[in-house]
Amino acid sequence: MNNSIDIEQLEKLKDIEQIFHSFLELTPDFIYIKDNNHKFTYASNSFAKITGFDTWKDIVGKTDFDIFDKEHAELYFEKEKELILSGEYITNLEEPYYNENNRLCYVSSSKRPMYDSEGNIIGLFGISRDITDRKDLEIKLQEYASFDLLTNLYNRRFFLEQARKILEICKRKEETVVLYFIDLNKFKMINDDYGHEIGDVVLQTISKRLTDTFRKSDLICRLGGDEFIVLTIMEDKSVSTSNIKKLIKKNILKAIEFEDNRFKVDCSVGTSFYPKDGESIEELLSKADRQMYIEKKRSRD
Repeated sequence: MNNSIDIEQLEKLKDIEQIFHSFLELTPDFIYIKDNNHKFTYASNSFAKITGFDTWKDIVGKTDFDIFDKEHAELYFEKEKELILSGEYITNLEEPYYNENNRLCYVSSSKRPMYDSEGNIIGLFGISRDITDRKDLEIKLQEYASFDLLTNLYNRRFFLEQARKILEICKRKEETVVLYFIDLNKFKMINDDYGHEIGDVVLQTISKRLTDTFRKSDLICRLGGDEFIVLTIMEDKSVSTSNIKKLIKKNILKAIEFEDNRFKVDCSVGTSFYPKDGESIEELLSKADRQMYIEKKRSRD
């Protein structure tokens, strides 16, 4: 009688193991089990394939250091050693990995310790789900929040945020900062006479010219409409801001050709200096704005 029960239980265990193996073969999620020495004992086929193996059986006995680059393996190892093997759970942990095409991807992982009948930790069970598409979307949304969609320059919000950080650093280092406030002259006439499509081309062209005029470390922003601002640290005191203003005007004044149209756009430029003209970005903007309008008024007279 007991033998028949044992055989029946054994058959049930075999059925359960077969179902488990079928699940590991078919699930798209990355599932893995490790022992106390961080060696893989089971894994889903999907996990095997993204790590460069044919089946999960090829992973058995290996550690993260046998599969991933050293940087990522150390990241996984330390987190698991710190939390899992001390008896704590990990949920919704974002982890990087490289897929079979060597593209940087991300997974959201949940990991928990496994215990024997006496309550000793004997390993861990983990399940990870690919969230690369979601991460890509998050990055795009962050870019949309930081950049002007038309010109790909920084937008006002991001500019102000970064400018405050730069001013704080320059305060400690006692460095001088220059703010250029640039306004296109008679841009409204182009929009009114030729339409917004050509107006957009003009703004995109001017933005590219400003990017080419300044250094990569300089902060360039489309403030709105036809107004642009640039924040730059004056590292070379021998470079005259009046010469920079002339260069800005020269580059902007170059002819713009689009389809059968040819334009030349002039601009007015105001400047302000940190800390002479103010210690906040708002004060610098206000001073440079006033200087720009004084110059614009002179050009009309």
